[in-house]
Amino acid sequence: MVLTALLQQFLDNFGKPVSALGHLLIIVNLEPTLKAQLCPVLLSLLGSLSISLAAEQRYEDLLKCYEEILGVYGDNEVVLNNIGSQLYRFSHLKESRLYLQKACEVNPCYLPAFRNLQNVTNVLVERWHFRMLNDTVRNETFRAAIVKRAGKAAPTAIDIGTGTGLLSLYLKQSGAEYVFACDYSSVMTYIAQQVFDANLPPKSVMMVNKLSTDMRIPNDIPFRCSLVVTETMDSGLLGEHLLSTLDHAWDHLLLPPAPSLPRVIPSSATVFGTPIQSNKIARKNRLLSPCRSSETCTEHLDWSGLSVRQIKSEPYDTENLYVDDCRYLSEPVELFSFNFNDPQEIKQRLRGEIEKSIEITFTQSGYLDAIAVWFEANLDDDLKITTSPLSSDHCTSWHHAIFPCDSNHVVVDSKATLVCKCDRGVLNVRMDCDISANQSVISLDESVIRFLNSPSYLSALSTAVTCISLDGIPINRVIDMSLFPHQGLLLSKNSESKLLAINDLPIHLIKKLIKRNKIKSELVTRQTICDIDRANDLAAEEKYDLLIVNFIESRGEISQDLVKLTEEVIDKFLKPDGAIIPQKTEIWGQLVSSTQLINENRVTNPRLESEFVLNKFINEYRVSTHLDVNMKEVDFQPLSEPFLIGSIPTRQMYSKDNLTWEVKVPVIHGGQLQAIFYWFNTVLYGDVSYSSASDDSFASQAAEVLPGDIPVSSSDIVILKCLYSYGVIKLDVV
Repeated sequence: MVLTALLQQFLDNFGKPVSALGHLLIIVNLEPTLKAQLCPVLLSLLGSLSISLAAEQRYEDLLKCYEEILGVYGDNEVVLNNIGSQLYRFSHLKESRLYLQKACEVNPCYLPAFRNLQNVTNVLVERWHFRMLNDTVRNETFRAAIVKRAGKAAPTAIDIGTGTGLLSLYLKQSGAEYVFACDYSSVMTYIAQQVFDANLPPKSVMMVNKLSTDMRIPNDIPFRCSLVVTETMDSGLLGEHLLSTLDHAWDHLLLPPAPSLPRVIPSSATVFGTPIQSNKIARKNRLLSPCRSSETCTEHLDWSGLSVRQIKSEPYDTENLYVDDCRYLSEPVELFSFNFNDPQEIKQRLRGEIEKSIEITFTQSGYLDAIAVWFEANLDDDLKITTSPLSSDHCTSWHHAIFPCDSNHVVVDSKATLVCKCDRGVLNVRMDCDISANQSVISLDESVIRFLNSPSYLSALSTAVTCISLDGIPINRVIDMSLFPHQGLLLSKNSESKLLAINDLPIHLIKKLIKRNKIKSELVTRQTICDIDRANDLAAEEKYDLLIVNFIESRGEISQDLVKLTEEVIDKFLKPDGAIIPQKTEIWGQLVSSTQLINENRVTNPRLESEFVLNKFINEYRVSTHLDVNMKEVDFQPLSEPFLIGSIPTRQMYSKDNLTWEVKVPVIHGGQLQAIFYWFNTVLYGDVSYSSASDDSFASQAAEVLPGDIPVSSSDIVILKCLYSYGVIKLDVV
């Protein structure tokens, strides 16, 4: 009777999530046999509860509810993952990570929690922190500059953007009496405090969890200081608001300037630039003409009169130019120099726009794809660091700022004007030439442009469609879910196939191409992804003969969203015997040894390890899966031949149960097994396939970095285990 009454109260309160939750947990405690049966109800209730309390900003109450749930369902990985996901959605990242870690401990094979944990950890601690701490040139040059300045001449110091606190440790080593460290990130503040507690007497460094521009005296620090040390420099020097940070420091945190006593490390910096040719950069930024590719697409759409370029949310991109793909088309030129120890100059830079025009002479012919920019930072009069890709002693922790150009062809000894601006602390660089006034500019996402610049994939797609037709399979109605419906539009153009294009592309672009390619407009229907989610009524009205989809995202993983959407589309729109491209997706791998991958995965710097207790605190935030990896840009030693890990038929892509493979991999070279590269081979139809490791691939590759080195010898056999579920892949060495 009591249980029946509670069940009725639970149902009566289902619209009141907090009350309903209380009754549900009482029911489970009274009748534990209902625990598994009521778990789906709990998960539904959990979503309503989270939205309701978050909308009222009752986060403490929400956390209490989560704790109550865990008192009953604390051993359920699905519930733990669901709570972690909700907290991530509400930007409670540290708490989210704790629940996701617990979910992975309860069930290491539960892949949704594995991917969510990787994602939240990447957000909490960005990968460049590891690269910087492993950069010995950067560390030791900063140390030398601090040793020369800190101590008697500068007894008080502020470390702005402290990260793990390394520069603060150098300041204390060098004799600074008072050191104040600040960082906006709560997790980096936590890590830095752990580092200080492990290496210094209590209260040696005062830690402030704020942007330096929000700090005030005496609220945050007791007095003005004699020295500021900062590494808030990005690939373009100024992108982390360096000038406004130093302007505020001079106004509010530093002692007045003294000509013989520099108060800022670095003391000054110079920005350099040069035009470059790079197929990789060009393929990301604009639709290229066929002459730029070694591969030829069998048939093109007519794009004449349209200039396609990448949507830009930032003034520049970042690339690693320490690769063979880049050709320098002129000698580098100085763009700007900055004196960080002159507060008046900093104010002038911030007050208005500074523009320079610099004439350059091309030293070789080529395509002007971008302006590459790097910097030299003078830490004092004698010590400097450089990020120049042309220098043999460059810092490896910074990559390079890239300002895309129009990819015009230039000729050796010809001249052009490079225009650079510093507008209120923001750097901008361009060539003084405009696109044709006769062209209409279309802005697309980088992933779409990379897709359109993959002629070998588009050709393979065309071949697969031809093979389907030759096999007598009708292609009268086609669904194209590709990043861009290239093949679907060609079928409408050439065969008058009816096309359903599912994408979020600008509708005006689709209309322009339909008109320019003389496609009958009534043949093409464009639906957004949201439209498909609401398209219940369409399921019974018309079915399609062929579905074209590609599951591989540009950063080198399978798209969970696309897997989910494909399941819906097959169910609602595809004929039971309809054809699907691809027929299956293969996972391929290669065992490798790579110091470069390790340096971006965890801190292994032996100098730091011997001198400080630091590595273990930051390494807790390492992740195993590295996405957006370009194998051609990674320095590695292959320890095996490429091998097939597993094959997933398209109708099993949305399997929620784990698919499992164990592969025995022969070792061909001895060494330290440190990582597994992996990529995808999409079997489009029959023998027609396409590898995401191709030279013109629209997708990068990925790497699973092992937690520790495994020594292997030639002729050894490594057993690799792979799990797959609903777009998530996990690799382990058994």
